[in-house]
Amino acid sequence: MYTILDLLIDKNLLERLNKKSFDIYWNKTRKKKKYGKPQQNKDGTFKYRNTQEPIPQLKYLQRKINLVLQKIPLPHEMYGSIMGKDNIMNATVHVHSSNFLTIDLKNYFSNITNTQVHQTLLSLGFSTNEARIITKLTTFEGRLPQGAPTSPTLANLVFSSTVKELAELCSDKGIIFTNYVDDLMFSASKRFKNHVPEIIAVIKRNGFFVNNKKISYRNRYSEVTGLFIRNGQLHLKKEMLENIENRGTKEYVKRVEEQNKILRRISTLKK
Repeated sequence: MYTILDLLIDKNLLERLNKKSFDIYWNKTRKKKKYGKPQQNKDGTFKYRNTQEPIPQLKYLQRKINLVLQKIPLPHEMYGSIMGKDNIMNATVHVHSSNFLTIDLKNYFSNITNTQVHQTLLSLGFSTNEARIITKLTTFEGRLPQGAPTSPTLANLVFSSTVKELAELCSDKGIIFTNYVDDLMFSASKRFKNHVPEIIAVIKRNGFFVNNKKISYRNRYSEVTGLFIRNGQLHLKKEMLENIENRGTKEYVKRVEEQNKILRRISTLKK
């Protein structure tokens, strides 16, 4: 069904991967950033993220592989790391709800194994050899590396079967569901807290881990992928408005304002 035969696979690189060579990735530690500013802990120290950056030769191949992988259709409930979709669109789906559940998946990339990647590729129609080569080129130490360009796309593909199962469950319960990378959002116009154990059970049964510290059930308003939902509108966080002079922040604020205009227009038409 899919082919990677047009990729210029370097045999020497594959041999190094087969030998589990540790010189093909660089461990990097960098400050976590949000709204263009470094994130800090309550005690004032900075938050850091550890990544595994592939060497340029490998990153080049991963980018080519990613172009192939990104063409594979995903469930419409998925919004993260997908061309033409973003966090604003993800949040907009939930604007008319009044009950919200947010769940964060723990160590999302590092908990996805090379076996899961390989089996997913086979299920998508890749040949055994193609699935083996792609898995070798995109996993490290048996996991998805944090810094590889293919990791978000492969994580989406592996997690898509779980998304379908969650979507089916939520549809039966009258719950709206979306997924943005490792963030899961559920909402409805009525209380559904009694269904939370069922939702978590589906996630765990499929081999994923829930960050228990980041499970939140709220009424009337909620934060969804960096935006607050309240009264049918998207609201920016105070921290973002404090960094309004940043060019990227300005453009983002403008996009949110445009989305709110659309929402108000639709609301007026419905009256």
